[in-house]
Order: sequence, then structure tokens, then C-alpha cells
Amino acid sequence: MAAQHQSCAAVVDDRGVLLGVVSAATLALAPSAVEVEDAMAVASRTLLPTDSLLDAARQLTRTELDRLPVVTAEGELVGMVSAKDLVAWLVATLGAR
Repeated sequence: MAAQHQSCAAVVDDRGVLLGVVSAATLALAPSAVEVEDAMAVASRTLLPTDSLLDAARQLTRTELDRLPVVTAEGELVGMVSAKDLVAWLVATLGAR
């Protein structure tokens, strides 16, 4: 995660369904024998692919999270949206005017 500058990673089952999220900080502090499922947190907030960027921004500003998983209605992980992603979109959109 550190090499890719990621603060967390999604944990999925063999069907790609989101099980939870594990942070780089948690992994850094966990003993090497700890399994991922014991270190992960249940993703209490998620987005659907059809949610608006405004919905994503609202969820991020109402929590201490810096990114949210994007899942299908069946719970399959399709991506992550970060606060940085939203700022980049805003700069690109407003900068193009």
C-alpha cells in the first residue's frame, strides 16, 4: 500500500464482494501473525456507481474517512473514491471553464 501511496485497501471475498477495509496504519501496528480479517473494519459507508459526486463529497465531509468503497447493489467492489479524487475532478472541471 505504501508504495502506491494508499492509506487503505478493500478486502473482498472470492466473488469480489466487499467484506471490509484495512488501513495501512492498522497493518503497520499489527503483529505479522494477525490475519487481515482480524485487522479489517467493516465498511459502514459505501457508494453506488450511480451516486453523484455530491453524494460522495457529503459522505466524506460527514465522516473522518478519506475514501469510500464503490459497490454494486450486490456488494461487489468496483472501485474507491477519495477526497483527493473529488478535488482533482473539481479542479479539472472548474479549470476547464
